[in-house]
Amino acid sequence: MYQFQKAIGEEQVNKALKRFLEDWNTTNGKLKMNTNRYATSQDLLSYLKEVTPSNQQQIINELFESVGELKID
Repeated sequence: MYQFQKAIGEEQVNKALKRFLEDWNTTNGKLKMNTNRYATSQDLLSYLKEVTPSNQQQIINELFESVGELKID
């Protein structure tokens, strides 16, 4: 997530997370207790994709969707 933040900017990541939490955690400021389903990682990725510029979309695949060798910098 830190690498993603470095790539697209903290403000964009915060915007996506805020929207995700607003949509999935609360209804009119009240905690959702009853729902038809709970959010998944794929739901979160859709919010991240919305704030990621088109020329950087591949970073989502590289960091979150592909299964590969873990790289530690």
